[in-house]
Amino acid sequence: MGWHSEFAFHALLLSICSAFGQLFIFYTTGQFGAAVFTIIMTLRQAIAILLSCLLYGHTVTVVGGLGVAVVFTALLLRVYARGRKQRGKKAVPTEPPVQKKSYFTATRLKLEDEFLLLLSGRRIIPGAKHGSNDM
Repeated sequence: MGWHSEFAFHALLLSICSAFGQLFIFYTTGQFGAAVFTIIMTLRQAIAILLSCLLYGHTVTVVGGLGVAVVFTALLLRVYARGRKQRGKKAVPTEPPVQKKSYFTATRLKLEDEFLLLLSGRRIIPGAKHGSNDM
């Protein structure tokens, strides 16, 4: 491992950066949505291209610049349209949905209640509802 210790360090560093990148992706898409994440990643690529041009003297063709402009315009219009759509909707408070109990669930709950009543020493009267003050 002595000959390739620099490789092992770089592989470990790459793995750590990749793991943090995945966490960033999950957090960003969970909190802000896929459109914002797409804008962030496209912006990152544009900055990388700009730095490449400045540091290494690479050139970007007119068609390449036009492509970047089209992509940014489409993404920004999508975010803008989604924002307008959400602002147009009024927030209506809704009640949580009521879960319907199946026959088996209701029977199981009834048996559990009767079992707890037996454990507590209370009398069970068939057909009666047993509340907390049935002593």
